[in-house]
Amino acid sequence: MISKKLQNTAKQIIKEFNNNKIHYALARNYEKFPNFGRDIDFFSSEPISKLKKILNSVAKKNKWDCLVHDNHFKSAFNKSSDIDVFHFYKFKSGKYEVLHLDFFRGSLLLGLPFIWPLITKKLINKKELFIIDQNSENIFKLLTINSHISNKNEFQKKYIKKKIKLYSKKVITYSNKNKNFEIIAKNKGVFFAKKAIYFLKKNNHEQFKFYMNFSRIIFFIKYFFLNPLSFLFYISSRIIDLINHYFLNPTGSVINFCLEDIKHKQKIFNSLNLLKNKNFISSWKLQKKKVILNSTERKILERHGVIVSFNSDIKNGSVLIKKNYDLNKIVSLLVLRLVKKNSLIYQRK
Repeated sequence: MISKKLQNTAKQIIKEFNNNKIHYALARNYEKFPNFGRDIDFFSSEPISKLKKILNSVAKKNKWDCLVHDNHFKSAFNKSSDIDVFHFYKFKSGKYEVLHLDFFRGSLLLGLPFIWPLITKKLINKKELFIIDQNSENIFKLLTINSHISNKNEFQKKYIKKKIKLYSKKVITYSNKNKNFEIIAKNKGVFFAKKAIYFLKKNNHEQFKFYMNFSRIIFFIKYFFLNPLSFLFYISSRIIDLINHYFLNPTGSVINFCLEDIKHKQKIFNSLNLLKNKNFISSWKLQKKKVILNSTERKILERHGVIVSFNSDIKNGSVLIKKNYDLNKIVSLLVLRLVKKNSLIYQRK
């Protein structure tokens, strides 16, 4: 059940964007407006200063405890691959809610510029929304389905299987109603869209994956031969960005705890599980080795997760958990650590 706070915030954002003539397009799930849940994805070319001003006002009106700007997905050189992320947090008085906004500045395929979605206007429940054009939306859905199927770990999860089923149904329905969609997808770079959709209808994921990945390879090779200098620039900048996101400056947090009472370790775990269930963090894991992070731990940090360690002595940057701390106090300390990781835009007094 989507809370009134999330619904009202979504309504307010769209209203303010329309009133201020902000250039934006909802990427998906606009049919459910204002029931977006805890995540809203936009495509937008607007300056970050404009977005911050409007979202600051929305946070204040809807009584969020704080709003932060996460710029960890900024590109060093290629601005078209930037993603500006905003987090609305409610965590005081034992009430936990979060809303994540992602503003995509462009779209990439294997690190190369793919398609910039056109923006179309649509009326839903008498509310004026700007959405991406249907062809772009369904091409992105094809790529998303392929990504989830190809990721064996993610593919096993229930909600991922549900998402694949939902997106497959939407793509198949759209392609059946729009016979030229497969041609448009081919012209945009999904060269075997017709074959891929055919096997999607047959629920043959392996063959679907084969034709989607074959399309990706051809797109990559074709771009190299047609735009060799541009190719080198985009691939180089993408490698630099991935090193930054994965090794140097991940969006997640490594948190070391110092406990006055060893029994509080379970309270830490309960607090982290609560934040995960409320979507404050994507996941968490105990650090295996003291010195170096392994690939799984780095992947968790890259995806806005938390890596946890414990020490008997207080160290610089450690979170001290005192004997009298209850669950709400520990959760508040964790959220404050998440907030400090980013740029604070608004904080409720």
